[in-house]
Amino acid sequence: ETTPLLADLHQRFPHHVPLNLAVIPSILAENEIHAGHPERALKLLEMTRPYDFCEFSNLAPPFVRANAYLKLHDGQHAATEFQSIIDHSGVDPTNPKHALARLGLARALVQSHNTDLARKAYQSFLEDWKNADSDISELRNSRTEIANLL
Repeated sequence: ETTPLLADLHQRFPHHVPLNLAVIPSILAENEIHAGHPERALKLLEMTRPYDFCEFSNLAPPFVRANAYLKLHDGQHAATEFQSIIDHSGVDPTNPKHALARLGLARALVQSHNTDLARKAYQSFLEDWKNADSDISELRNSRTEIANLL
């Protein structure tokens, strides 16, 4: 369901292609995931593929799509989406979704029962975040998750 803010953005900028075909659908898809409807999220994100890596999209379409696949326990498709973000490291290079894609990839590989590659992905994520605040939940959770793989 479109929120008043999203409806207002669409009304004020009806011809802004990245906003209407990447950002707004990504936000709506994220809402669907949180509401427990990842399959609806994937439907909303079908139109976003051409804009996955435009500078205005904030890498949201492939990131949200990957998380929807994780919620559906489809590790293979989730891994493909997370890997696409990793492979496009030059797009919005300071975006934290690049590092979070490594964590997502590790989780997707666990779902796909590929623990060796998952362990490497976790280690890559931890290396990227070695100087981060140790109280960040993603960092804490990743340490627990990798310990469970050992």
